[in-house]
Amino acid sequence: MAILDSLTAHIRYSQVLSYIRDLERKYGRLRILDAGGGDGSLYEVLRSRGHDVVVLDIAKGEVRADLNKPLPFKDKSFDVVVSPAVVEHLNNWETALEEFKRVGKAVILTTPTPLAKPVLELLA
Repeated sequence: MAILDSLTAHIRYSQVLSYIRDLERKYGRLRILDAGGGDGSLYEVLRSRGHDVVVLDIAKGEVRADLNKPLPFKDKSFDVVVSPAVVEHLNNWETALEEFKRVGKAVILTTPTPLAKPVLELLA
């Protein structure tokens, strides 16, 4: 299972990084909120590119908060909010999306395709 997790993380991160590269070319160094960042693996990738990154997670991360509720940041605190493979796990994803738009100037998120979710559940 660790190999599958590593592969899916690599795919998600490469999707996110393609958008981050576009923003880097336009704006340079970015202030990024990694919403639902968990273990901080995306944080490491983004920090290695020179960005100021804050990891928010309900159980881990430098800021602990529930993504189903309002976030503890001022409006437009971040250049971009990234949230790969998180919103599909939330009970109140609409609030999360509204909060991402409120605290970020841009939002990048990924979700599994309709086909991927049953395959991943079967493999789990």
